[in-house]
Amino acid sequence: MGKRLALVLVILVVGVAALPPVLGMVYERQVRAEFDQAPEHPIVAVQLTDYQRGLLRSTGTFSIALTEQYLANLRTSSQAPADGKPRDAEAQAAVDGILKALGGALSIDFEVQHGPVTMHDGPEMALAFVRTTWTPDSGELADFQARMNVPYLLQGDAIVGFDGNVQFTGKAPPMSEVNGNYSFEFSGLNFDGNFQTGTRSMQMTFASESLAVGEAGQAFRVGGMQGQADLSLFSQFIWLGDTNVALREMAFGSAVGEIPMNVEVQNIALAATSQLNEAGDRLSLWGEYSIDSMTGVPGAELADLRLGMRFNDFDVWAYEQLVQQAQSMDTSSPEASQAALKDLAPLFTELLRGSPGMELAPLHLTWNGQPFEADMRMNFDASVLGEAELEQLGANPALALAALSGDGNVSVSEAIATQIVSSALQDQLAQNLPPDSELTDAQIAQAASAQAAMTIEALVQQGMLERTGQLLKSDFDYADGLLTVRGTAIPLGSR
Repeated sequence: MGKRLALVLVILVVGVAALPPVLGMVYERQVRAEFDQAPEHPIVAVQLTDYQRGLLRSTGTFSIALTEQYLANLRTSSQAPADGKPRDAEAQAAVDGILKALGGALSIDFEVQHGPVTMHDGPEMALAFVRTTWTPDSGELADFQARMNVPYLLQGDAIVGFDGNVQFTGKAPPMSEVNGNYSFEFSGLNFDGNFQTGTRSMQMTFASESLAVGEAGQAFRVGGMQGQADLSLFSQFIWLGDTNVALREMAFGSAVGEIPMNVEVQNIALAATSQLNEAGDRLSLWGEYSIDSMTGVPGAELADLRLGMRFNDFDVWAYEQLVQQAQSMDTSSPEASQAALKDLAPLFTELLRGSPGMELAPLHLTWNGQPFEADMRMNFDASVLGEAELEQLGANPALALAALSGDGNVSVSEAIATQIVSSALQDQLAQNLPPDSELTDAQIAQAASAQAAMTIEALVQQGMLERTGQLLKSDFDYADGLLTVRGTAIPLGSR
């Protein structure tokens, strides 16, 4: 009996000892398959550049780089005039330096500890334990890491289960630097979650307490960043599920220029959801953006901003093709951009075949203590148009007016309405002035303000605006080329 038990124990020990090389081979095949079978992405290229499998451990490297086409597009856009004016040499040199850094590939090293027993915060049964480390070996990022005196810029750990579930954690270490007028301080970043390879679903959370950068009278900081995601990969360009990101505060201060600024934004939040209908052929996208307050901009105090948007019933195939082509389009020259936009037109038509809709609600804010609220809904009914008209939409977008319908409401303080109309009129007046005009900016602004008050009063008298105390209210409906504003019909044209 003792000999038999000893023999069983020997067999078990030998079997367990033989498993790590076998499981190492299994995991290598999985890794290589993930890289080999991944479809090309128009923006990011990821490659497995090295994999050395051992008996108990394996090591490897993969690279991440922006594609050549995307870099070419960035270079073209970076050389375009900013606000109609060419960048000065110093600003253009800074942009060129950023593009040069983006042009290089990031090499990420990883080490694999083969199962069935992995050691990470204690023994655990798993296919593998993987530690991924980003430590640049040359260039500006390597110099940055050396100055920060940190062992790595980013590190992640993952436990790969036998069932395909990957539990992961990661962190970027705290960093700080003071050099003359320049200062940099980062509290670090932490993230964790899990990814199920079978269903391609992921749950993840991340958080970072603070980031602050200052130089020569200018300072920028963010605080209390956190987020979470619960997503499933439907296709290469479509993730389904929920994403939430929040910042407790963001601030920018500048003592440079004629007007010093100290802008502070409190409690920024972004929430997004994407989901399919029951048939799986229509996609809906929803997002909401909010800010509790923004102060420090002269004449522009913002509070209680809430902006929600929803897009319904996008044809999934058309949406995916549109996103893919938009991300991979060649914009490296005006001619290439024009040709690329022409190629997108048929995909917009396919998107409209699904009869999509859009809703803007809520839209709420307080600007300099004055309220603004609005909501709007628009729908496109492809069945109203014939096949020939649908095919002609790219060349003649006006045909879409017959298939559109919608409604909306607005309530705005008269002070904000006057400011909006006055600003539009001021730009219009400035553009239409003769070259030899001697009107000053102040005179143009005064004329625009007076004309804005008269325009608003005329709309009130016509019944298109309703004045209630300090508020102006209105509503509209649109169908078959006819816009109705508080009962007043305004033909816009139809078929």
